[in-house]
Amino acid sequence: MAPAPRDLPATDADDRQLLRDTLVNAWDFTAAFESRDALRALGEALRLARRLGDARSEAQVLALATQCHYQRGDYVSAVANGLDACATYGRNDLEGRCHAFAGVALAFFSVREFKRAEESARRAIRFATRERESLAEAQARSTLAFILADTGRFEEALSELRRARLRYRKAGDLLRLKKASSNAGHTWRKWGDALAREDDPEGARRCWQRAMRYYRAAFAGQRSRLDDVIILGCLGECALRLGLVPEAAAHLSAAGERLKPKDPTPILATFYLLRGEVEQAQQRWSWAERHLKTALAESDSLENDEVSVGARAALARLYEAQGDAARARQWKAEAKRVAEEQDESLSGFRRQMRPLWDRFLRAAED
Repeated sequence: MAPAPRDLPATDADDRQLLRDTLVNAWDFTAAFESRDALRALGEALRLARRLGDARSEAQVLALATQCHYQRGDYVSAVANGLDACATYGRNDLEGRCHAFAGVALAFFSVREFKRAEESARRAIRFATRERESLAEAQARSTLAFILADTGRFEEALSELRRARLRYRKAGDLLRLKKASSNAGHTWRKWGDALAREDDPEGARRCWQRAMRYYRAAFAGQRSRLDDVIILGCLGECALRLGLVPEAAAHLSAAGERLKPKDPTPILATFYLLRGEVEQAQQRWSWAERHLKTALAESDSLENDEVSVGARAALARLYEAQGDAARARQWKAEAKRVAEEQDESLSGFRRQMRPLWDRFLRAAED
């Protein structure tokens, strides 16, 4: 009697199909910010790729893992996986090297190594254009835009995102189009924050209003639960900056309805920080304190997460608004201490890793 199909021995062809399917699943999980499920799938894919001697698939696994670790706030692992991916792709695999260098650019960005992040992203774009891979180029341009926005080069960032969105639209990639539109909103929001710090309130308001238009367009696009949580949170943040407190509260409430307890910690931390700031604006002091301390607990479980500083600063403002000067001073000092510790930690990590990073960058031939 012939064995049942499930009892047949696996062949290399079976494993190669399983590897392809597992990588597709891992990408879907990563795109949806389901990092735990993505990393489990990537572990299986890595085992299969190494058993089959498939170096390209192994590099794809490492590049995707870079993004997963970034989403989880594990920046050290993001750097390690990004560099491993660069080393694993063959020199003649330009599309693969594009993905690897886009990933390592994100890893550099996560530890505030902006110069090397930009260089890596631009190399990724060159690899993609030489291979005529428009989607890979669009992804690399989106990564570059993220870096440019955080270094204050907002117009350049928006230009890169326009080019990325055009390619996603032509390819019919609605999920990446949604993410790129959201990133345009992030850029306008950050530009508004920068103008507010420069004491240009009217310029800041115009930027926040533009950001909200992009966020609304992104939210109206293809559904993606955690992307929608982020977008709603950012809509709430912009509305709060514009003094639209009821609208901000409605956006944060809608975001909260979509959240799950085991969602990525950076997303949870940012949500509770924003929720606390909205509650403070409504003078709901106890609720504001509760949400801000939840944000603090979430962010303090990560290494060098910026919400750890933001939540402490927000608590200082909360107590100051209530007339509790002593606790306000305490939390201001705490915010300053944590910010200095994070700067020192990241600076030490950058010093340690720069020689290795530069060796990889020099080894990548154009």
